[in-house]
Amino acid sequence: MKRFNIEESLDKDAFRNRCLETIYKFFEGKANERENVTKYSSNFSRYMGLNLYDRYNGIRNLYINSWVERLNLSSENNYLELIEFLEFTLNYFDNKEFANEISSDIALSNADVILCENDDKYELYPKENILLDNALKIDVLNWLDEYKNAKESFSKALKTEMNEDYYRHIIDDMRFALEQFLKKYFENDKSLENQKSEIGKLLKDYNDKEFANMFEKLLEYYGKYNNENAKHNEKEYDYAEVDFIIYLTGSFMRFLILLKKECKS
Repeated sequence: MKRFNIEESLDKDAFRNRCLETIYKFFEGKANERENVTKYSSNFSRYMGLNLYDRYNGIRNLYINSWVERLNLSSENNYLELIEFLEFTLNYFDNKEFANEISSDIALSNADVILCENDDKYELYPKENILLDNALKIDVLNWLDEYKNAKESFSKALKTEMNEDYYRHIIDDMRFALEQFLKKYFENDKSLENQKSEIGKLLKDYNDKEFANMFEKLLEYYGKYNNENAKHNEKEYDYAEVDFIIYLTGSFMRFLILLKKECKS
């Protein structure tokens, strides 16, 4: 199953062309254009491990642009290379105006990615359902600033989500993210399974006992699921299963963060 659920309304070639045009406009007419373009080309080639030597002849004639233009975007791997190219370029420029233009290109093309600014770095994450993604991926990422270890692992898993060859790693990273989150949340060093008593204390006086019981049971089975699958490295993961684990992990953390905010207020 393909990682990106590309809708028919997404013209991938048009998406690429819009982004390239935005890059051209960002360079053209600027001071030190030649020096900046050459440096950009060299850094991108090194980043991607490509042997692309450019003799400067204007931004529109860069070999790296020809490389991007030649990508066959019907190939999932090539589409991922385009995403990687855009992410590199966004962080190389590190310019809010440029990022806003690329964001507009994404929206106009109905592209299946979300542009986020995460820890002073631009990152492109897969987009599934915009309402769920905003609540359980983007909001959670933004709220995890004080949970550094959890945020690193959660972000890593979301990035890995782009490649179905690493589904097992996503499951592991999500579990680690939740475990690290709970350690910081409860200020202890307990494993995921041993946080049951802390969760129980936290939800003891929650106004909906059925919800509290459901939350505890879900967390308990989440731990059992991860422990069981850790013993079976040969298992092939289904995309729907991985998608469920991602949103479930985000739901756990979102609820607990909101609960803490309500308690403080």
